[in-house]
Amino acid sequence: MDQKRHIQYVLAQLVTMDDITIEDYPHLPYGKKVLDQRGDYMIIYWDKKTKHVKYTFKGMDNYFFIFS
Repeated sequence: MDQKRHIQYVLAQLVTMDDITIEDYPHLPYGKKVLDQRGDYMIIYWDKKTKHVKYTFKGMDNYFFIFS
């Protein structure tokens, strides 16, 4: 599976598509910003170094999670 499809797969596993907005987040490889109606968000991206999908949440910029 290529990186872009991997990101799409992980998004489908992590979030319910109702009431959210997904925007490109070009600061990170294949990055997406997932926003909810309250203004909270998560950022999901492909980490080239570890070759894993990683994600983080609003207010947790120094922490990331690996989806495997």
